[in-house]
Amino acid sequence: WSFGPEDTAPVKASFSNRASLDAALGYYRGFSPRNRPEALRGKISVPTLAVAGLDDPALSVDVYESARRKFSGEYRVAALPGGHFVHRESSVAFRDAVLDFLGAK
Repeated sequence: WSFGPEDTAPVKASFSNRASLDAALGYYRGFSPRNRPEALRGKISVPTLAVAGLDDPALSVDVYESARRKFSGEYRVAALPGGHFVHRESSVAFRDAVLDFLGAK
C-alpha cells in the first residue's frame, strides 16, 4: 500500500494526545489469549466475515482459517490482495466481499 503524509497525518495527530496513544497501545498490552474475559471464551454464533490480506506481515490467512474452530455460526474468510489494511489497499475487492457476504450483490 503506497500511502503518503496525508494518510498518516490524522493518525499522528490522534496519537499526539497521550490519552489516545495510551488507549491504542492498551489494546495490545491487554490482549492475552490466556486471560480472555468470559464473554470471549465461548463460540461465536453470529455470521462472520473475516477479511485477510494476502500480504499481511502481521497475520497470515492461516491465522484466520484456524480461527474457524471458534465459530458455531457461518464463518467465511475472504483472502484479498493487500496487507494489514485491506479495506484501504483493495477497497473495491473489500466492498465486493462484504456485499457478497450480506447477499447484497
